[in-house]
Amino acid sequence: MITVYLACGGLIFTALLGFVLFIAHYLTFSGYLAFIFLGTFLAALTPPFVWLLLGLFFGSAIFIHAIKKVASNQFDTIGKKGAQRDAEQLLANSLPVLVAGLLAQFFPATFNWSEIMTALIAVSSADTWASEIGMLAKGDPYNILTLKKVATGLSGGVSLLGTFAAIGGSFLIAATYAGGIFLFTPISYQPATFWQPFLLGVLGMFVDSLLGSALQSKYRCVVCHQITEQEYHHNKPGQLVHGLKFIDNDIVNLLTGFTVLVITMFI
Repeated sequence: MITVYLACGGLIFTALLGFVLFIAHYLTFSGYLAFIFLGTFLAALTPPFVWLLLGLFFGSAIFIHAIKKVASNQFDTIGKKGAQRDAEQLLANSLPVLVAGLLAQFFPATFNWSEIMTALIAVSSADTWASEIGMLAKGDPYNILTLKKVATGLSGGVSLLGTFAAIGGSFLIAATYAGGIFLFTPISYQPATFWQPFLLGVLGMFVDSLLGSALQSKYRCVVCHQITEQEYHHNKPGQLVHGLKFIDNDIVNLLTGFTVLVITMFI
């Protein structure tokens, strides 16, 4: 019965908050519906600290994007999607956490699900911070596999600024979780309480870059000849020059999340 109440509370809260984010153009309509879906089931299946960490992650992403928009006049002509979050983006970042919460219902004592879910959120935070802040780097990033320079914003590219941003994003989530454990259940606190989610968050960012470089679809614009992740550029279909057509950034994020989920279950 408590689970039903939590689910209803999650539904009402995310419906109201999501509507505000939708009106403010931070969510598309599909993103709004996915936000409600995720909020309902995460409220029912995961502990309250997960809600806090997810809120911290999404809030920091919105804040960083707003600051970047003010500080920079750059426009992303490479990425497939803009700043508004749609259903695919929300599910790609949150579905692994939801699956971990579901598994925790059936195998509660098998793994440290709290640290696993924290690590998954740290991965999303690290990747988002790296992508958003890395766009501000003065030089072009380097492809993580070929070590050749690539256009700013192209998946698979890494930069020093983006890497430091990833460390910051992972640190925010891991430190918040570890700080909560230390304050409220100090007997449960161990150094690994912080270090494991933190390091896995940073590792996840590099896994995401590797998958983005190796598998993600990239196109050459037939008008300006720019390499982009957009299937259509200048209103014309691009030529697939790399990766698999069905793998975009959302699929890469989803694969990264489940890869880290498997890693955390066996370390």
